Amino acid sequence: MKKNNYSDVGAIVLAAGKGSRMKSDLPKVLHDINGKSMIHAVLSCAVSLLGNQVVVVIGHGGDLVRKTVSQDFDVLYAWQKNLLGTGDAVKSALPVLPDGVVDVLILCGDVPMVRPETLANLIEFHRREENGVSVLSVHIDNPTGYGRVLLDEENKLLCIREEADANDFERKNTLVNSGIYCINKKFLIDAIKGIDCHNAQQEYYLTDIVKIAVASGRRAGSLSGQSAREIMGVNTPADLERVACCMAETPNELS
Repeated sequence: MKKNNYSDVGAIVLAAGKGSRMKSDLPKVLHDINGKSMIHAVLSCAVSLLGNQVVVVIGHGGDLVRKTVSQDFDVLYAWQKNLLGTGDAVKSALPVLPDGVVDVLILCGDVPMVRPETLANLIEFHRREENGVSVLSVHIDNPTGYGRVLLDEENKLLCIREEADANDFERKNTLVNSGIYCINKKFLIDAIKGIDCHNAQQEYYLTDIVKIAVASGRRAGSLSGQSAREIMGVNTPADLERVACCMAETPNELS
């Protein structure tokens, strides 16, 4: 893909988690998919758009993740000392982002099928709508395990509710959070201070930034993606096998 002019866009790739459900001591993002580590696909996508303005957040097995990633990519690194959730991970990366960055993509190191075209669409949507925060969402038939994207009667974004905190009505919603965002950097720096851990997981959820934006009068938007496969995350060996099969079927589209 031809590189777009996103010289003022940076990315934070979340890659610090243990991945305990993988039943392996290997950091989750280093598990192999068709001959490459999972995070390799994510970084190939991000770097193709943004060059080296990419920060990888490392934690569990961080030295190994950094050593592996550095073989192929010239990126920046931030350490998440305590694994206290996605909000805490992003907070650890903010000081490392280059000064010229205006908007920040947040990507998951365990969602390897996202395409550069999709991220470019999210950036363009975010800027066109002049949003403080924009989330990539998608409708899926079985939303179990995903945070639900809640809209009002006019389809404006209200909040993202993690499944553990959702009520029965909200769990029936099939519009889910991909975990991929575009956020204005200045707003992100201010809003991250307002995230707390008063939830079922006792973690700092990055998703809370949406309700902070709404409460402060900032615009928040949801861009619905076209492909549920593209946001498939890897949490178990079965997930890894499923994603590997999908990527093998359509290597040009998903690489």
